[in-house]
Amino acid sequence: MLIFMKLTFRPIGDDEIELTKAMKRDTAASAMGDASLFDLWFGPERPFEAFIARLREHDPDSCQFALLNGDIIGHLHLIMVDGGDCGHMTDIYLKPAYRGQGLGTQLEAQAMAFFKKYGARRAQLRTNPHNAKLIAFYERLGWVLGEPSEHGSVWMNKILA
Repeated sequence: MLIFMKLTFRPIGDDEIELTKAMKRDTAASAMGDASLFDLWFGPERPFEAFIARLREHDPDSCQFALLNGDIIGHLHLIMVDGGDCGHMTDIYLKPAYRGQGLGTQLEAQAMAFFKKYGARRAQLRTNPHNAKLIAFYERLGWVLGEPSEHGSVWMNKILA
């Protein structure tokens, strides 16, 4: 029997930055194939904590934890770009033990609801062009593979209704 698991979401607290930082590092490893990209993105000149502060400055809900039965199992980092016309998923993460169970779809839906709340007409993200499983996941949700991006990633785009 299939049991539906419903995620809940809440903003990331000031005392939880290290947890979301560890998840972001794992995102780099799982999506891009190498955690060293995290160190390329964030370092002394661009600390991770400043990145999160910038996202949260716009809206505390731009950095959210995904919870299942009260346990933190993932997160979202979201930002509006292009004058608010586009929502950018800087990070969507689900702990490995929870992948493949339909929960990623709920994470993506939460991100799309956030973008629509701000009037975005489209959404974008970057991912590894060689991660066929992840690309197929996004394509099932209406995302379209786009142009190459920096650091070997590729853009994916979605039109929001």
